[in-house]
Amino acid sequence: MSSSPSRWIAVIALIVLPLSLLGAEEILETSPQDPYELAWDRLSKLLIIQSIDRFEEAKTADPDRVREAHLGIGIAHLNLQPKSRATIETAAEYLQRVKEVEANDEFGIRARYFLGRIEQIHRYTPDWDKAQDIFNRLHEDHPDHPMGELARVRWATIRLYEPTDRETKAGRFAETEAFRGSFVNSRTRRDYHLLMANAYTHFDHESPESQQLILEHLMAAVDAGIHNRQTLASTYVGIAEMARHVENYPVADEFYGLFLDNFTRDNRVDWVADRRMEIQTYLEDSDDSGTDS
Repeated sequence: MSSSPSRWIAVIALIVLPLSLLGAEEILETSPQDPYELAWDRLSKLLIIQSIDRFEEAKTADPDRVREAHLGIGIAHLNLQPKSRATIETAAEYLQRVKEVEANDEFGIRARYFLGRIEQIHRYTPDWDKAQDIFNRLHEDHPDHPMGELARVRWATIRLYEPTDRETKAGRFAETEAFRGSFVNSRTRRDYHLLMANAYTHFDHESPESQQLILEHLMAAVDAGIHNRQTLASTYVGIAEMARHVENYPVADEFYGLFLDNFTRDNRVDWVADRRMEIQTYLEDSDDSGTDS
């Protein structure tokens, strides 16, 4: 029993989110006594103009921590609307100042990461070669730091989505598959597995090997921990549909069930319930075949 390719590919595609939303791009946490707390709080709530004003005030009040203010102002300018070449250049200038003082402390590591993101997605004309170099160097320098690990995921994203011939693309999938098991941070591990599942779905969903890998990566992402409920719901459905497609009915039944148990108000509930009922016959046949007569 197998669903049509167009059906299950459409369902798997529901898990695809902008990678910026999947990543561990948290701002720095601060203590209640920290004078910069209000500025970071405003930035975390995307109150961009207010956050820039608060960082400027904090910088004046505590000039010894000017690099922290510059990091915050740089990140804020990446989110400033309307986005323009000027705002992106301003962000790059502030982040570069942070990096130039010290490239390998907490502030410098984060500045380097966001400088890579500028070249990857924020420029009007992205420079993927430059972004790859920034991310690669950051990972080499700090392989176990959360931002160093995330830099490796961003590097892999560019490698997989950069237009290439089929043979080169296959080599890049093999290259990035080798990263399995190398991520310490659970959020980065989640992002890596979602990246791989999405990339296989986009580029190579027809081969049985890729279909099995899609299933494995989606299940590994769930195991790593998906906290966004919309993403988790769609991942449950994606796992169930792919398991159904490859005729792994016990896994399909398990994840249809997890969806129905946890997302009772989702508009896919009736459809998922119908899909689950359809595979009950196959599960029953499998049980009967294993019964001694």
